[in-house]
Amino acid sequence: MFVKTARPRHRRRSPHGQDAIARGGVLFQTGYLQRGIPAHQFPQAAGRRRHPFGKITQVRASNCHSGVGRPVHPEWLWMTDTKTGAVGAFGDLGTHALDLLLWMFGGVDRVTATLDRAINRYGEDCDETGEGLLVFENGIIGSLAAGWVDVADPSPSRSAAPKAMPTCATAPTSSSRAATSKVQTAKARGPICPKPGRTPSNSSSTLPMARTHRWSTPHEAAYRSSVMEAMYKAAKGKGWVTLS
Repeated sequence: MFVKTARPRHRRRSPHGQDAIARGGVLFQTGYLQRGIPAHQFPQAAGRRRHPFGKITQVRASNCHSGVGRPVHPEWLWMTDTKTGAVGAFGDLGTHALDLLLWMFGGVDRVTATLDRAINRYGEDCDETGEGLLVFENGIIGSLAAGWVDVADPSPSRSAAPKAMPTCATAPTSSSRAATSKVQTAKARGPICPKPGRTPSNSSSTLPMARTHRWSTPHEAAYRSSVMEAMYKAAKGKGWVTLS
């Protein structure tokens, strides 16, 4: 089953608010703070420099925690209320992992996903875990996991190539690791990039850095919402959604 849905291109004019923000020249930021983690910045920058990791064929990202098993403060219960705009665990945590995939590997051709309520703590309309598949425009096959029911998330991101397998962890002080025959020192036994401190993650400290290319533009933010919406549509229809 295939369903087509409109996709805002990064530079295409559209009636959405992202164009108004871009034309207004105002300072813009989102909550995609995982871009500030050095272990993520390294593979993203290496990809833009055509770093000799080889042709990437498969990628994976996950963002999971065990929040569903912990008491939830009433202030945060809005995140489970789909009637007021919440999207469930997959959309809540998955959008951060999705941002990293799109930031590193570009636009998406088609997506599918499956969602589950797991322990059904928040009712039949609120998913608590999910897994998605993405086929990128450049042919890379991606997978995305997100949920509130995982005790640990030991391998948040990973990419594979025929002769290279770079991997990176997302702990605040971690570094990228890789195993590849194309880089003599990359044997996955030690970091292949330094361990600088994590970019500050609170709003007051990230706002001045929103002018750098490290942070998402209004068009990027809108595109991530479009892709996530397509994944929810695919899950509901139990098929693939093609983004045109």
